[in-house]
Amino acid sequence: MMKLFRVLTILGASVFAANIDDRIQQYILKHPDVVAQALELYAKNQMNEKLEQVVASQDGDIVLANQKAPNRLVAYIDYRCSACQKSYPWVKDFIQAHPDVALVLRPLPVLGGEATRAALLAYEAEKKGAIAQYNEALLDKSGPVNAERLSELEQSLGLETVSIEGKPHWALSYVKSHYKQSALLDNQSVPLYLLRVDGEVKVLQGIHVSSLDDAYQQLVSHASH
Repeated sequence: MMKLFRVLTILGASVFAANIDDRIQQYILKHPDVVAQALELYAKNQMNEKLEQVVASQDGDIVLANQKAPNRLVAYIDYRCSACQKSYPWVKDFIQAHPDVALVLRPLPVLGGEATRAALLAYEAEKKGAIAQYNEALLDKSGPVNAERLSELEQSLGLETVSIEGKPHWALSYVKSHYKQSALLDNQSVPLYLLRVDGEVKVLQGIHVSSLDDAYQQLVSHASH
C-alpha cells in the first residue's frame, strides 16, 4: 500500500510539473516581449559585472589625483592620440571640481609608432615622481610624440631610458593587462573613460567639454533614487 502511495505521489508531481511547464510555455508564446526583456536584463547584468571587474583597482594603475576618493575615473589613453590630448584638460578640470573622484591612468598604446615606449615611460615617470610633468609635456601640449621628443623627456625628467627592443620592460605586463581589459569591454579605441560613482559605472568613448559633468550628475541622480 505504501509503495502504491509513493508511485501515485510521484506521478502526481510529474503531472503538476508538466502542467506548470505547459503554462509557462503558453505564456511565453503569448508574450514574447518577456523573453526579450529577460535577455536584455541578462546582457546588462553581464556587462555590469565586466565593468565592475575592470574598474576595480589594478596593480598597474597610475593614480594621478584624489587617491583616497570613493569614486573613480579610469582613463585609457594613448599618448599619440590627438583626441586624448584634446580631452585631457577637460579631465583635469573635472577632477579638480570633484575631489570625490580619483583619476586613474591606464596607458593603452594602440596607434603604433612610439606609443608603447611612451606608455612605458609613463611608469618610469610615476616611479620618479614626475608623472604630472610627463603628462603636461605630452598631453597638455600638442605636437608629435616621436622618438626625439621622448628622449628629451628622459633626459629632462631624469627617467630611465626605455627601449621596446631586447629584454621586456618591467611595466609591459601592466600595458598588456590594459589590452585585456579593453577587449573584455569590446573596445578598440582611445580615449576610453570609465566613471564609477556610488557603485555604478558609465562608459564614455571619447568626450566633449561637458561629458564628464553630465555623466557624473546622471550617476549621482540615479544613486539617490
